[in-house]
Amino acid sequence: MPEFELIMKSIQSLVDIAASGKIHAKHLDLLRAQVSDAQQRHAQAEALVHELQSKCLALEQSLEQCQLKLKRFANDNPFGHRCDHCGGVDLRLTGQQPAQTGAEFGLRDGIYLCRVCQHTSVHAMPPPG
Repeated sequence: MPEFELIMKSIQSLVDIAASGKIHAKHLDLLRAQVSDAQQRHAQAEALVHELQSKCLALEQSLEQCQLKLKRFANDNPFGHRCDHCGGVDLRLTGQQPAQTGAEFGLRDGIYLCRVCQHTSVHAMPPPG
């Protein structure tokens, strides 16, 4: 009988090892699925980061262009006059002349060229000082 018990113990050990191997195989399959899922999410995140970096660059360039336009506007049309023809504010001061009314007080009119429609407009300049 002792031989039979030894054989049964050996068989039980083999069964335990086989069962343990199946459990490990299932765990390994689950881990592989999780790694694959994580890799897909990582790839999606990298694509999103790349897209956002491109959008940031475009926005930075647009901001620079707006800042240049604002600076030019502030220098060329500091009083915010509008074109008499099209209503645009992208005007450039091209000259000055004595004001039609108030010239005796030193008032002057500014002559502005509209960059949108290329027409000229005359607007009162604020008094100096």
